[in-house]
Amino acid sequence: MRIARWLLVLPFGVAGWYLGLLAGLLIYQTGEITCPTEYIVSGSCNAPWSHAVYLFALAIGAGVAGAAIVALPTLVAPERRIWVAGVALVLGIVAATYMLVTTAAWLPFVAALICGSVSLWLIKRNL
Repeated sequence: MRIARWLLVLPFGVAGWYLGLLAGLLIYQTGEITCPTEYIVSGSCNAPWSHAVYLFALAIGAGVAGAAIVALPTLVAPERRIWVAGVALVLGIVAATYMLVTTAAWLPFVAALICGSVSLWLIKRNL
């Protein structure tokens, strides 16, 4: 059972990324669905607040991903959970930095960094 839990650490980290992606997409889609028809042009919402909804979805999605990438592998790890959380945070920072360099999107980078760090802090405090 212990080996199986160690083998699940990496897939749970990847699942954390997908959880953040899903959260961001749900927020964005909610903004698109609730857009008044007079602001829809070519199937896209051009309401004055649509850009704010987009940025909010990016920040929340990245924040959820940052927290989940640290928390989920820690929950499934059979031992050395603080170490697992630290490694997950470092790998998450590396991935977020790569995305920052390739896209220059600062908001999701900062949100993921803050939420991942808070997740590590909470894990250290509670274990």
